Amino acid sequence: MKELAGTAVNFCLLEGEKEPLIPMAEIIFVLSEPQYQPDGGGGLARIRSTEVVRFSVGLKPLKGLIKTLQEYEEEMIALKDRVKPTEGENDE
Repeated sequence: MKELAGTAVNFCLLEGEKEPLIPMAEIIFVLSEPQYQPDGGGGLARIRSTEVVRFSVGLKPLKGLIKTLQEYEEEMIALKDRVKPTEGENDE
């Protein structure tokens, strides 16, 4: 499965018909994924490959993306809290 290895952003202003300047962002996600290749000795070596995903977004869609990501964060925290072991449960 691919993992998020890093992020970056480029900002720009576009000339618009209704607005003189429209702020835009190019969001860049750097993804990493394990791959396996022969190591030359009959075994396998694990390496990481990377991929870059870029997309442009305006203010309104960016706010929507931020809201969605914050909802994901809340769901992850709630999941963790639901399965949190009770005190002494893991004691051996």
